[in-house]
Amino acid sequence: MNRILILILALLAAGCAPATVVKENNELGISSLVSIDGKELLPNGRLKGPTLFVILSFSCPHCQEAAGRISDWIIPEIDSGRFNVIGIGRDHDAEDLKLWREGLNIGFDLVADPRRELADRFMQQDADVPAYIFFDQSGAVAFRYEGWSLETGQALLGDIRFLLDNRRYVNKSRLLDEVLVLTRVDASIDGLSVNISEGFGANTDKIPEGLLLALQKNSEDNLDVESMKSGIRRMMISRLDYTALNDMRNWEKSPLGTKLGEMAGRALKPDFTREHEAYVKRIDSDDPPRLRVELLARLDQLSGSSELMTHIGLVTAIGFMSVMDSLKPREEQAGFDNIRNFVMSRRDGLAANLRGATVVLLMHIYQDASDSELKRLVDFYETRSGQMYSRAVVASLAQLLNEYNANVVKGLPPIMEQYRNVTGI
Repeated sequence: MNRILILILALLAAGCAPATVVKENNELGISSLVSIDGKELLPNGRLKGPTLFVILSFSCPHCQEAAGRISDWIIPEIDSGRFNVIGIGRDHDAEDLKLWREGLNIGFDLVADPRRELADRFMQQDADVPAYIFFDQSGAVAFRYEGWSLETGQALLGDIRFLLDNRRYVNKSRLLDEVLVLTRVDASIDGLSVNISEGFGANTDKIPEGLLLALQKNSEDNLDVESMKSGIRRMMISRLDYTALNDMRNWEKSPLGTKLGEMAGRALKPDFTREHEAYVKRIDSDDPPRLRVELLARLDQLSGSSELMTHIGLVTAIGFMSVMDSLKPREEQAGFDNIRNFVMSRRDGLAANLRGATVVLLMHIYQDASDSELKRLVDFYETRSGQMYSRAVVASLAQLLNEYNANVVKGLPPIMEQYRNVTGI
């Protein structure tokens, strides 16, 4: 680990040193940039030094928070003069931005962009605000991402520090790609999507075949593997900084990281489910050593795997029960709110069961690892970088599956309406 997706996939199946990378070739492409105070920000048509551009639209609460936190937290944390911050006020004129600057106590230069000319130049297609683009002095992009949260702020601060201290610009997207390959995240998403598709028809013998096919198609239409992989990258890039990615890369490429990674990769094999069922039966009569159980329980706690599985299980149960409820005559339907309350009342019991199942799964995966090796694994995941990476994977996967589930739910009403029209229910 961090093989969090592998762990999640296995649970579902069981039934329950920096890289040297070329900079992105995005020249600044403009020769003049004037602030709302009339100051030229590109003397001689060049940046004055490493510069963070922040695209803001102050009708967005996250943009307001980002502007304030960059001013009172991120800029003061780094020595004055080492880099510049320029805010682009998308959809705002100069007078509007002056009011926002005063109200939010913004501590960096602002540029009006009422017609989105600058925002369209700097932002990638479909990107949202707030958006961040860090340029080096030559005008090349070192990193870019979007959104605001505490994790985003920490990643932003860490990235700027790393780039300024190392004085070289590593392409963060490529570094993330390398780490995701090393941690087998892409392979896990492939397996997870297959598991969701194959598992959709499980325990659905009470759903008429025609309706089941329509529901299954709705699920598959919203389950695009490449979109899921792209989504994971989009979400994780703003939750991780260079230091966390480098530390994760170095751990995964270390002899012990490689050894434990190969063990974790077993959970992706087609015959793992059968092997795990046999393993569970075999250890039912055994009394596993207390130290090993404690280590693996701690590993689960650090990774957040069983907690995420609990979330997935609750969401899945609510969705399935809602479908079954909609098959009843209208006067007998419980309704979504009652179903949700019923399922959520079972959260603690489900969480406890999944914590136990996770420890057993980890015992199986790491059965050939020594206690001292597992202790080193736990120690790594207790570091700042280990925790940052674990949280990023769990949060990103939860968000990704929530989006998938929301899209599936959106497609249900027309399917159920057509079914009722045909059946008269």
